[in-house]
Amino acid sequence: RVIDPIALSDEEWRDIPGLEGLYRISNLGRAYSYPRTVLRRSWPMTIPGGLLSTPLGNKQSSGGGYPRFNARVDGETRHLFVHQIMMLAFVGPVPPKQEVRHLDGNPRNAVLSNLAYGTRAQNIADSKGHGTFPVLERRPGAKLTRDDAREIAASTLTAAVLAARYHVSTVAIQAIRAGRCWR
Repeated sequence: RVIDPIALSDEEWRDIPGLEGLYRISNLGRAYSYPRTVLRRSWPMTIPGGLLSTPLGNKQSSGGGYPRFNARVDGETRHLFVHQIMMLAFVGPVPPKQEVRHLDGNPRNAVLSNLAYGTRAQNIADSKGHGTFPVLERRPGAKLTRDDAREIAASTLTAAVLAARYHVSTVAIQAIRAGRCWR
């Protein structure tokens, strides 16, 4: 049966486990909703099937810049991430203490050939290898830059004065001066 008239030749579709007959996912990261009729305030409403939009989740929230889509099941909306759903449908449930890795380090590249299950340590090692691991001023919530750390290390002012100036704790100032961070 034809699911999508614009299907690509190397594209394979699978039902999403737990959402069979409602939603499918392809190995290329495209999501599809089956057409169906639902009751809406006691009258039937037809929901047309078709490809779903997979916008990127918000980096500031739990979305992290990953493609996602919304699935409506029994009157409830579920926010699903393409990479997690694709691995579930094509590989199986996530093994204990593992998560989905993007092998090229690009969270937007949610094609099956770029995904694998692995440990958190492997995911962090991948991120460091790709240069995408947030360190120093790229860390979320970082208050200091490299230049700030250099100025703090060279300063003769007290830790309390510097902490007030840079809006950090005196412990942070002392750690910079002792070389425990921002070396």
